[in-house]
Amino acid sequence: MNATTAAPPPLPNLFTPMAFLPPELAYQYTISTYVYVGTLGVLVWDILFHLRQDYPLVFRYPVRLPGLVYLLSRMAALAFILSAVIYQTAPVGIPCRLFSKVVEWLFAVAVPSTSLLFLFRVLAIFDRNKFVCAFFSVMWLCVVAGVITPTQGLIGANIGPTKYCINVKVEEYVGAAAIIPLVNDTLVFLAISWKLMRNTHTSANPLRGNLSLRALLRGDYLPAFSRGLLQDGQVYYLTTVTTNLMTVIIFYFTFVPAVYRAMFAVPNAVLMNMMACRVYRRTKLARYKELKNPSSNPSSSMSNGGAVIPLAFPPNRNGADLKQSGEADDKHRPFEEIKIVKTVTEHDGVPFNEEKGHLNGGASVAV
Repeated sequence: MNATTAAPPPLPNLFTPMAFLPPELAYQYTISTYVYVGTLGVLVWDILFHLRQDYPLVFRYPVRLPGLVYLLSRMAALAFILSAVIYQTAPVGIPCRLFSKVVEWLFAVAVPSTSLLFLFRVLAIFDRNKFVCAFFSVMWLCVVAGVITPTQGLIGANIGPTKYCINVKVEEYVGAAAIIPLVNDTLVFLAISWKLMRNTHTSANPLRGNLSLRALLRGDYLPAFSRGLLQDGQVYYLTTVTTNLMTVIIFYFTFVPAVYRAMFAVPNAVLMNMMACRVYRRTKLARYKELKNPSSNPSSSMSNGGAVIPLAFPPNRNGADLKQSGEADDKHRPFEEIKIVKTVTEHDGVPFNEEKGHLNGGASVAV
C-alpha cells in the first residue's frame, strides 16, 4: 500500500446502529423506519380527528360488546404501531428477541379485534341462519390462528453491540397473517352484499338481471340504511384488498429484501383498523341518529302521527289495473290514502332490533 495514501477519517459515532449494518441493509432499514413513523402519524391523526364521533359512542350511548371491541381494536392498533416504531427507532432496555414478541403479540390482538367488528355485522344480518353464523365464526378463529404465526416466525436481534433492534429471520408461513384476513374480508363482503341484494325488491318482485347488478354495485332500490351498509362495505373491501394483496405478493417475492417483505404488514394492519372502525362508527351513529331523531326517518315520522301518504298500485300479472271488487260505484274509485298504524325500523328487508343486536320480523299496516 502506498504510504502516502490518506487514511479514512474516523467515524464521529462508532456506535451508531447503521455502522454495524451493510450499506444496502442500512438503507432498507431506514426506509422501513420512515414507513413505520408515517403510519403512526396517520393513525394518531385518524384517532384525534374522530374523537368528536367517538365521544358519544362511549359516554352518551349504551356501551355493549361491539362497542367494547371497537375500543379494544383502536387501542390495540395504536399500541401495535407505537411499539413497532419504538422497536425500529429507539434503544430498548430489554433483549430485542423478547421485545419483538411483544410487538407481534400486539399485532395478534389488533387484527382479530378489527375482524371481530365485521363478524358482529354478519351475525346481525344472518341472525336466522345458524350455518352462516357458525361458518363466519370459524373463519374468525382462523384469522386468530393466522395472525399468531408472526409470534413464532419473526425473530428479532440486537444490531451489533447496540440496543437497537432488527428482524433477522422471517419464516414463509408468516404470510398466513395477511392471507387469511384477506380471504375472510372477501367472504364477509360477498355474503353481506348478497344478503342485501336478495332483500331488494321493486314493484313487489325480486330484482333480476341488470337491476340485480345495479343493486349490488350501487345500492339502487335499497333503503337508505341498507345502502349505507353496502357502500361502507365496498369502501372497506376495495381499500383493504389492495393493501392486503400487495402485502401478500411482496412477501412471497423472494428477490425482494427481507426488510421490505415484512414492512408492509404494519401499514396494512393499521389501514384495516382505520377503515373497519370508520364503517362501525358510520353504522352506529346512523342507528342512534334514527332513534334520537325519528323525523329524519320517513317510516318513523309516519308512525308518530299516522301520516297519510299517496299510494300507487302496479299492474297485475294480466296487465290490467287492480280494481276494487264489490260495489259497482267503487269500480273506478282510486285508492285515496294509506295510513301507517305501526312501523318498525327496517334493516335489509326486515326490522333490526338494536337492543338485541339482530334482525327480527313484524310490522303492521292498515289500508
